Amino acid sequence: MDEFVKKQIAEMETNIFPLDRILPLSSVYRIFKEEYEKYSNKSIFFTDRKYQRLREGYFALFVAAALDKWEVREHFLDFPQSDSNDVNILSVKEINKNRSEFNKLICDVKEYTHHSESFEKFLQETIAPKIEIYNLIIGTHINVDIKPLHNLVQNQESTIWIVSSPTEDDLNYDISLVTMLTSRKPIEQQYVNLSEHLAIKNDQPMVIFQNLLRDKMILK
Repeated sequence: MDEFVKKQIAEMETNIFPLDRILPLSSVYRIFKEEYEKYSNKSIFFTDRKYQRLREGYFALFVAAALDKWEVREHFLDFPQSDSNDVNILSVKEINKNRSEFNKLICDVKEYTHHSESFEKFLQETIAPKIEIYNLIIGTHINVDIKPLHNLVQNQESTIWIVSSPTEDDLNYDISLVTMLTSRKPIEQQYVNLSEHLAIKNDQPMVIFQNLLRDKMILK
């Protein structure tokens, strides 16, 4: 193995997921499953703050998989080490001189749960101040009114994705409904089954691209 690559691997920092690395969706899914299946009491993942990054990756997985279908091309995830935002969704723009140039969707992940305050307050305090800065992924198991969310994105460049269970009592963590709200298109929805979309074999090695992202090569 190249010594430079060995050095990058040795210096790689993680917060559940490797940070500042381009990750195929299948790798993110495998890391999520390995962590999630360690515990019989699954409620820990929704109450313990140390699993916030795991939840962010989980919700982002569904959005990226839905974009795979909508755009008919492969997407990747990147978890920034800085606290500037939660996750970036990447897709190859073009390959120039053996180096890929990526489109980058800069995203923040928000959760709306039974423990949250009213949905109106959630929109006013959590979503509205961020919509001019990031694309937003909202993860929820509660049926929410998408009309005020759709109104928020009008005349904005940003997009809001809602990742929700098909039904409120659905406990299958592989399946969610992704709703995309943007000023550029009508409302779009896509059911995603991660186990089908990201079918992986346990004997296959996990792929983690070791080249650090260079933002000067990446377009939003």
